[in-house]
Amino acid sequence: MKLAMAPYRRRSSKNLQELPPNIELERQHSNGSLRIDPGPIDIEVRQQNTKVLDWIVLITPLCYTLVILFLISFIHITTPQIQYPQTAHNILQKAHKIQSMYPIIDIIEYSQYSYHIMGCPPEFELATLGIWEGIQNGQVCDKQNQNCEQVQSLEPQTLTFWKQKIYCIKYDKTAQLRNGNQCQKLYKECSQYICVKQQFECPITDLQTIHQQGDIQFGKIQYKIIRDNQQTPLLYFNISSSSTCLNFLQQPQFKSQQFYPISKLPEMGCDEYGDYNNITKLLDSAFVKDVLKENKIPLDKLIHFDDYLQNSDQYQLQVLRGIKLNEIDQCKNLNSDIFYDSSKKSFRITKIMRRNNLPLIIGCITLILFSILTIKFHNNKYLSFINKRITIIVNLWTLIIVIVTLIYTSLFLYDVLASNGLQQINDNLDAFISNQCINIEGILIALDRIHQYSFKIYNSNLSLIYAAFVGSIIYLVIQFFLYIIQYISSNTQEICQNPWNSRINYEIRY
Repeated sequence: MKLAMAPYRRRSSKNLQELPPNIELERQHSNGSLRIDPGPIDIEVRQQNTKVLDWIVLITPLCYTLVILFLISFIHITTPQIQYPQTAHNILQKAHKIQSMYPIIDIIEYSQYSYHIMGCPPEFELATLGIWEGIQNGQVCDKQNQNCEQVQSLEPQTLTFWKQKIYCIKYDKTAQLRNGNQCQKLYKECSQYICVKQQFECPITDLQTIHQQGDIQFGKIQYKIIRDNQQTPLLYFNISSSSTCLNFLQQPQFKSQQFYPISKLPEMGCDEYGDYNNITKLLDSAFVKDVLKENKIPLDKLIHFDDYLQNSDQYQLQVLRGIKLNEIDQCKNLNSDIFYDSSKKSFRITKIMRRNNLPLIIGCITLILFSILTIKFHNNKYLSFINKRITIIVNLWTLIIVIVTLIYTSLFLYDVLASNGLQQINDNLDAFISNQCINIEGILIALDRIHQYSFKIYNSNLSLIYAAFVGSIIYLVIQFFLYIIQYISSNTQEICQNPWNSRINYEIRY
């Protein structure tokens, strides 16, 4: 048996047309079916006020994108005006590397012949006395700018020989920097700078010239090993034309002020920051050509090398000791890692800002232009495919912008506001610089420049970054509630509906 409803005409809530008032019951004997006439039926079409909500769901992401575009664009415009002090960064990286080296606790010399037979004893390492930086491809002419020839590049090479001698060094790889603190259990104090295990000797702090048989010999000069608790330990040897530059991308000058023109790091002299002269000990000197020949540098491949090499030019064999900190209380509690942390975090923040600003700006502008054009031409038949999905596209696109913004701002805020963040480091730097906690002027200047830069970089942008971070969180919360409201109010149980599509709810009344 089938039930069928009588035909009806649709009516709105304002102008209802009524069907006949009676209810008829007809039994159709021909097919055995029962037909029920339900009488008057009201079909009320209620067009709810949800179109406004649909517009809000579409417009809110665009408003958020405009705000982010303004904030990031302002940061991008102002950041390049603060030039990152790359040279100061290089100097602090080298200072940190020096302070991270293990102290020397013993030295043994060998002739080349003896070393090739015996090698270094256990726990000793072959000393690297310096690095010849090599040359790059190029054309070299003589001093009269004639007889030019093409020269092939040569890779850097370590220098291990000094006047037919090779040196083996023992490092204490368990030593700990003291920085005014008490030594740990099973360690003993060797000075106010370092703690070593009780079974080890204290590090070598100096090599003193002696006119009799000494502990070690460099060239013809005998030296006595000194272990003084008032000095910082010796860390490494270096062959250089003069004292080592603070900037590792600079080479000191020879007396003749000449250098091979295609050297990878020509001996042009140190920059304004200076050198490590006050922690350098000169041990011996030798002519440049003799040192290079002894270390098997292929001088025959260095065309016109003799034209640029002067007889007065010599290499110096030096040993460098650790960087000494001021002994006042304000400096004892400051870790020398400040050399590394201050420049590393400033450099990291600069990279984060410059790497993420431009993609965010491009993403925001593209989304805004896409939305404006699509909304403006939504009746265009060629855009009908996009129009059906415009709200979904805008919301998903904005979600990607939100995620990138949160990652970017979180990294920035962590590097600045964390317990070991740039803000805390800057406070330590201020105390370090004002108390002249280090005995090398060039490092203090580099620290001051990093200090000024890092303060500007986060102080000028911190409020904007914080606003972008908080704004992104607020946007996610608001948009989430809008989705819930839209889902509940829609008879289709959908979100991200297009605002120009009709949203009609039907209610049938008998």
